[in-house]
Amino acid sequence: MQRLSDFFSDDMKKQFAEENLKIGAVLKYHVTFTIPPKTKRIIIVGIDNQRVALASVLINTEINPNRFPTTELKNLHLELKSEDRIYLDHTSFVDCSQIFEQDIADLKEMLIEDSSVHLGELSEEDIDTVVNKIKNAKTIPIKTKKKFGLFY
Repeated sequence: MQRLSDFFSDDMKKQFAEENLKIGAVLKYHVTFTIPPKTKRIIIVGIDNQRVALASVLINTEINPNRFPTTELKNLHLELKSEDRIYLDHTSFVDCSQIFEQDIADLKEMLIEDSSVHLGELSEEDIDTVVNKIKNAKTIPIKTKKKFGLFY
């Protein structure tokens, strides 16, 4: 089955990828950093100064009580209702307890290949809430936060 992006020029695909790899972008693709690897929605929350790496957080269907047994860990999640959020199918939870570093070039190539990986963007209010939770998360090393501009 052909995708709409199949009809765009290579330059248009590259421009789309560059414009949409930004803080607040919601992407959906197969990730290898989860156990087991699976298709996940992620949010870009930071980009390093050299524009080589980006930081992302996961969107989950629920908060796993076995993985997040304490109130402190549960509070590092942001509940997002699907209403007015085109990138969600149902109420979901952003896990702000950890960030995943990814290569920008890899994600750019993925977006060039398949623009449907990009699902939308968080509102300013939502991204501010996510970033503040990350900045306050004791579970993320300060060095990592500084690298991606996520430190007070």
